[in-house]
Amino acid sequence: AQARLEENARTVPLHAHVAAPPGRAGMLRRPESVQRSVTEAVEAGCAPEEHGRTDTLQTASNMVNCFIGAGILTVPFAFRLAGYSAGLALLLVAVLNWVASILLGHALEKASRLRP
Repeated sequence: AQARLEENARTVPLHAHVAAPPGRAGMLRRPESVQRSVTEAVEAGCAPEEHGRTDTLQTASNMVNCFIGAGILTVPFAFRLAGYSAGLALLLVAVLNWVASILLGHALEKASRLRP
């Protein structure tokens, strides 16, 4: 296995549209810096195949993070396109939602005192 990893560290397959140099049998040497970093990873006990692997939870978390981040970044642009009237309407809805949640909290406290 060590010999296979070292061979992979020295060569990389060519793309289909690139001609192989004579005598290389379709393989091209990696740049020396890449070869060194892969060799160092192999010596440290980290096989190159293990890098970049994630489980289902990490992948789902990354997707949710990307979706939320993209949504947050588009909010200023959406407000710019909507104008002042839509911004004020959204502010009014937010205030009404806040007041409704406060009233709901008071109602729940009162209901818990009536029926402990």
